[in-house]
Amino acid sequence: MTDAIWIAVVVAGGALLTTWLNSRQLSKAKQEDYARQDVVAARAEAASNRVREVAEQAATAAQLLLEHDEEQSLLARLNAAEVSGRLSQIHTLVNSNMTAAMESEMVAIKAQHAMMARFALIVGNTDEGDASVMLALERRISELGAQLKDRAAATKIGEEAAAGG
Repeated sequence: MTDAIWIAVVVAGGALLTTWLNSRQLSKAKQEDYARQDVVAARAEAASNRVREVAEQAATAAQLLLEHDEEQSLLARLNAAEVSGRLSQIHTLVNSNMTAAMESEMVAIKAQHAMMARFALIVGNTDEGDASVMLALERRISELGAQLKDRAAATKIGEEAAAGG
């Protein structure tokens, strides 16, 4: 072969070799790039899965808190109703005891007034002290009568409200 052919073969072979080496290098770079992309995709998927897990845990925690709050709210309402009922009973007992005490006082004062009036009739003369005591007893009888009347009206209104409500 002539030198020109050898030179042509060498140049052509060199060009082919260079092209092949470039092609191989590009192929290797693409494979490395694909491998990097696969690693990034796997990490992104793992992160996404972790975010999903955390979101599910947060939803579960929120649901548990909601259920706990509803349970506590129910207990608070039941407790408030029980306390309110007990307070109502205490209020009724105190009012009834107070009314009974006022009625007893009214009976005692009326009896004292009646005895003083009879004494004045029997004796025939009373002094100013007796008259002032009689006047004070009459005022107290009037006051107690008004208070007992007000209590009876308030009790009637309360009973009607309880029956209607």
